[in-house]
Amino acid sequence: MMQKTKLGAPGGCRSAQLGAKSCLGLHAALFVLLFLFACSEATQSIDSTQTESGSVSFNVKWVGGPDAGDKIGSQTLPGSCPADSVVEATIFTAESNSYKGGPWPCSSRKGVINNIPVGKNMSLVLMVVNNADEIMYYGEKSGIEVLANIENSAGDIVAEYSMPVLSSPENGATISDGNLILNWSPVAGSTDYYFVITDGLDSEYIVLDATTYNNSYTLTSLAADTTYYWYVVARYSEADYGLETDVWSFSTPAGYTPGGPPPAPAELYAYPDYEEMTISWSAAQGAEGYYLYYRIASYWDEIQVITVDNSFKIEPLGTDTIHIHENLTNGLIYSYAVAAYNNAGQSDLSPQTNMVPAWSNSYQPSDWENQWVSEILGYFPLVDEDIGDLFVIDVQDDEALLQINCQFWNVDGDLDMVLYDATGFELDFSESDTDNEYIEYPIEWRGLYYIWIFPFDSANIYDLRWTVSPY
Repeated sequence: MMQKTKLGAPGGCRSAQLGAKSCLGLHAALFVLLFLFACSEATQSIDSTQTESGSVSFNVKWVGGPDAGDKIGSQTLPGSCPADSVVEATIFTAESNSYKGGPWPCSSRKGVINNIPVGKNMSLVLMVVNNADEIMYYGEKSGIEVLANIENSAGDIVAEYSMPVLSSPENGATISDGNLILNWSPVAGSTDYYFVITDGLDSEYIVLDATTYNNSYTLTSLAADTTYYWYVVARYSEADYGLETDVWSFSTPAGYTPGGPPPAPAELYAYPDYEEMTISWSAAQGAEGYYLYYRIASYWDEIQVITVDNSFKIEPLGTDTIHIHENLTNGLIYSYAVAAYNNAGQSDLSPQTNMVPAWSNSYQPSDWENQWVSEILGYFPLVDEDIGDLFVIDVQDDEALLQINCQFWNVDGDLDMVLYDATGFELDFSESDTDNEYIEYPIEWRGLYYIWIFPFDSANIYDLRWTVSPY
């Protein structure tokens, strides 16, 4: 049986009734107020000396909603918004500054945002908010250009209704056995969906409340002889919620046979850092938590396929889909796989990933700092006079010829170069007194390697390139 918790929207708000309106609206109201305050602050922080500005006008087209599909004569209505709701719009510049406009009454079907600095590639986000601070319609448009001292037209903004439509199982359906997939219609512009399941219409406890990026969710651990009630809300951010769907129900008979374990997470990633690894994975529908398994190898040819029996187990991780594995040994190879579980059992293991924590403070200058790269090309600034520049590269081929070329003006300062493997063992070096340091080394195993550029006498600007070819 799925674990029960107190009924309430995220953040601890409680309600004894599950209905079309819930305490979720209170959170939406608080979040919207914070959002408006933040937008106001952002607007006020803009440089007051900015004089080159213009305005942006737009028209609104509603899509969906209670009136959609109704006809006046031969004309089909695309939708409308209630009289007690308002339109709010925000322009976001390419630099992520925001300029808020409104509110305007829905009946106007248009708006103008003033005092926007000139620029290109701006976006407009439009929301229709009712008196309960719920987003009823949402629309956005990008590629807007603002010219100075004129009203720049953004054209039509299509605002779509925010309420999903529940589709299956049918309202009042009986589920005889196995897993159950909840389905609802997607909502354009939403980031994810928040849904609630209770085992009684007037219950103060919920069986499950969760978020999912998909417009479906698999239930794997229903109880027998129980009636469940559920609804869904689209979210546009952590602060912005749409409208709740109607509440539907489904039941299980006394002889219900539950389903099996959840599926294994489909994706797994490892991000290395100094003496630690950040592991993340995709969520598995119906999972009540995750186990992380890992193995350690000294060389790439020692890596084995992870199984439950031949690896270490980190448990339990709850419903989080990210874990920081700390106190690792730099230079060793860590292999990871993750499994999902619920009260029906544990899934198979996810695909495996293998990665090495940095054995030193490796980095790349400029925008590549602390990132793994597959190509280094271009002139770099002065090499660090104290420790040099240490790069990590990912060679994807076994039995390959690695060629590294470091070019610079020797008269401005001599540089030397060393190649290490992932364990920190020195493989090769170059210490000529010419304008070029060059290493050509046959790589036996794919994996991570390090290039160290350091000054012999003084710092210098250099161009670093590396290539891999068969040998």
